[in-house]
Amino acid sequence: MAISLEEVVKNKGYIGGLKSDANPKTRDWWVDVIDWVVILDPQKVAVAVEKLKAAIDEAVSSGKKVLIIYEKSLLREEIEQMAAKKGVYYLNYKVPGGILTNFDTILKRVRSMNELRDFINSPQFQLLTKKEKLTKERELQKLEMVYKGIKDLDSHPDLVIVVDGMYKPSLLDEVKKSRIPYFVITSPSLNRELDEDRIVVTNVQSYKALRSLLEYVLS
Repeated sequence: MAISLEEVVKNKGYIGGLKSDANPKTRDWWVDVIDWVVILDPQKVAVAVEKLKAAIDEAVSSGKKVLIIYEKSLLREEIEQMAAKKGVYYLNYKVPGGILTNFDTILKRVRSMNELRDFINSPQFQLLTKKEKLTKERELQKLEMVYKGIKDLDSHPDLVIVVDGMYKPSLLDEVKKSRIPYFVITSPSLNRELDEDRIVVTNVQSYKALRSLLEYVLS
């Protein structure tokens, strides 16, 4: 069932934030400015969200690898839960540079993390001193904070979803450079030249608005 206009309005998905932060590149999404707050066209938001969900559903059903990236703490745990339920990969901590353009290096780090986990679970680990064990465990903990959501990813993703794109604009540059199909969920502050059919301009500052959107597209 498609997302309704009423749901976008009820969850405040049409609130675009302060006009002073908005970029004219997103003006096609605006319908008004009230008390210096940009009001987005809820119909356009709903259509874009539906297009995003269709792309994710098609990719997952076809066995393609979908990666969702969201670096903020606002929905960190929720992203992990929703991604796991949908069967997509995720990065929800500090995203390392080159995650898309230097992917071979990222895969080496993931393999190192998996090998370290296997070692910690092996009998050989018990032969280490208490201090050595603690060092290895802390090393694994740090790696898992970053790479846990892609521990089984063995090649480039087929579709990348960047949530709150302008929080880390360098990531958007990577997305374009990598030529991997993408969608970007963003506020009206977006200042990158991206495919109009690949962006969802909405309220990314509200927990309720963003969670409801993600719950829908990852359902």
